[in-house]
Amino acid sequence: MRESLGLFDLLCNSEWFQETPIFIFFNKMDHFQEKIRRTPLETFFPEFTEYKLKHDILTVRIENEFKNFNGRKSNVETVTACKFIMEKFLSCDRRGSKLLWPFLTCATDSKTTRRLFQLIYEQLLSDYAPNY
Repeated sequence: MRESLGLFDLLCNSEWFQETPIFIFFNKMDHFQEKIRRTPLETFFPEFTEYKLKHDILTVRIENEFKNFNGRKSNVETVTACKFIMEKFLSCDRRGSKLLWPFLTCATDSKTTRRLFQLIYEQLLSDYAPNY
């Protein structure tokens, strides 16, 4: 995870991608949910012990996505861990100029994956296609 964060930091702040929107896919969220139950996130990120979940729009989105994956409400520990990791990636943008779009995915859920790609397609068209 730390290696992924380092690589993302380099890409996010590269001069080559200054004005490029970046879509971050957090895939295999079903596996993440299981791993969090077995191994506390503090094992890898000791600062997680001090992290407090703030109920905001990102939290609601995470809760809804987990509900879409498994049809039931996720537990607070999973949502908190997921948001912590998302915020780690989002904070890599030191310029504050990026359009960073985080998405939770479970690639084996083809219905949700199709919906997600349709959403991204529509957003890209509305933001970057010329108005005709």
